[in-house]
Amino acid sequence: MKLGLIGGGFKPFTSGHFTLLATAMANSDKVILYYGLAGRKKGSGYNYSREMSQDVFNIMKAAIERTYSGRVFVELGKPTPIVKIFQAIGAVKDGEDTNSALSPAGVNPEQVETISVFSGPEDLDKYTKYFGTEKEERYFGNLNQTGRLSFVPVESADGEGDLSAILDIVRDSYPELSDEEMTDRVKMRGSVFRSLIASRDGAKISQYLPPFLTDEEKAKIVEILFQGLTENVFRSYVHQILKSNR
Repeated sequence: MKLGLIGGGFKPFTSGHFTLLATAMANSDKVILYYGLAGRKKGSGYNYSREMSQDVFNIMKAAIERTYSGRVFVELGKPTPIVKIFQAIGAVKDGEDTNSALSPAGVNPEQVETISVFSGPEDLDKYTKYFGTEKEERYFGNLNQTGRLSFVPVESADGEGDLSAILDIVRDSYPELSDEEMTDRVKMRGSVFRSLIASRDGAKISQYLPPFLTDEEKAKIVEILFQGLTENVFRSYVHQILKSNR
């Protein structure tokens, strides 16, 4: 079995994050997505609370596991998504899932031939920094040397690289969109998405939610996201609009 892993503190899961999931599915037999619930604290701009994160998680998990039944499994990333990924790698290394990182998804570590972690390039150092150190054996055993472990950078939001391969991967999920429109979805960053929420344009916001959601699910998520709007966020958005029109 080819096992793919994704981890993140999605605030929330957007069309940009969907690129990670689609790439993992295209290269794996099964995928486990470790979803973090850490919210954005007050004073950091948009207030995405832990309660909001939990509500969105419940919708996302149900939608993903319904749409990709038997292929993708969504688990809470406790204590953190990164820790769960290390635990999953450790389970394959040891042949025993002592931390229950794989068993909720029905994955037997002894049946995993290869394990791949899919992440944005800027986040891979959290894992690869241990290569060539005394901790490599502790965390990875011989999985890296034997070619059973890989860390796959998924470049989607930097705006510089060739996105043709990524567009081919997500194309079936956006049958009605042009390449230009798909590129717009693929490049969506969480920070840009949170700024967009201040517009209160539900239809626009829904465009950048992942395509596996129904219209009803998107509407529920938009309603949840509006709960995080503060007066300061709205003022900042209005200021940006006025500045751009000068």
